[in-house]
Amino acid sequence: MNTNKIEVSTVYEMFEEINKKLDKQTIDKPTEPMQVDMTAINAMTERLESVIEAVREPTQVKYQHRHTIEIGSSKIFLSLIVMASMIIGLSYAVGEQRRSINQYRDNDLKYRYIKMQGGVIQIVAKLKQPFARD
Repeated sequence: MNTNKIEVSTVYEMFEEINKKLDKQTIDKPTEPMQVDMTAINAMTERLESVIEAVREPTQVKYQHRHTIEIGSSKIFLSLIVMASMIIGLSYAVGEQRRSINQYRDNDLKYRYIKMQGGVIQIVAKLKQPFARD
């Protein structure tokens, strides 16, 4: 039992010595607040804020489309031939329509002239007089 008391007492003495040493250190050196160099922290904060602003701005994505027309492609070649034949066919149809419209216009003028003269019989009689043989 005696050994237990010694051990406890030696441990207690050690704690007391440590306490005394710590008390001396605190009395000898007054504690001053440490001053930290904040320039690096401020620089990093500014960079972080600029990155956050850049992320918050909406970005615009530009797309560039390129269309190439190569005669070597069978689809392009066939579509060019089809379009050319359609242009030629429609041009012919427009020409024929113009011809028939001009014929209708001439016939309309003749009809109105006949109506104005009073009928076909009088016009035929007038036309026979210059060609009549005596």
